[in-house]
Amino acid sequence: MLPAKNRLKSRQEIQKALKKGAFFSFEEVSCKVFPNKYNFSRFAFLVGVKNSGGAVKRNWIKRRMKAVVLDSLKKISPGYDVVFFYSFSILDPKKINSEKNKEGKNGKIQEKMLRLLRISKLI
Repeated sequence: MLPAKNRLKSRQEIQKALKKGAFFSFEEVSCKVFPNKYNFSRFAFLVGVKNSGGAVKRNWIKRRMKAVVLDSLKKISPGYDVVFFYSFSILDPKKINSEKNKEGKNGKIQEKMLRLLRISKLI
């Protein structure tokens, strides 16, 4: 579980990062990055309801995204608020089933998240 100090908790904090943050994207995973005044980074994870196919799949994706951040927490640059998004493909809303079955526990989500963290220069 992600430590409490590394979570964006309030709606206002998330809205601020969404409005003023820099946008980065790689395939289905995107993020908004906004500098904060702390010496640690904080994270929030959003998965769209429209094409997700239900709460089970949405929560499965959020848990995988959180696991990647938790594993990489020591490498991530401090001092940022980061909001991650996972967007399903409009053509294939059930793509998550193939994500679940590939390459172990985190599948392709881990690769995409790590690539996105490098693109945004957080790692």
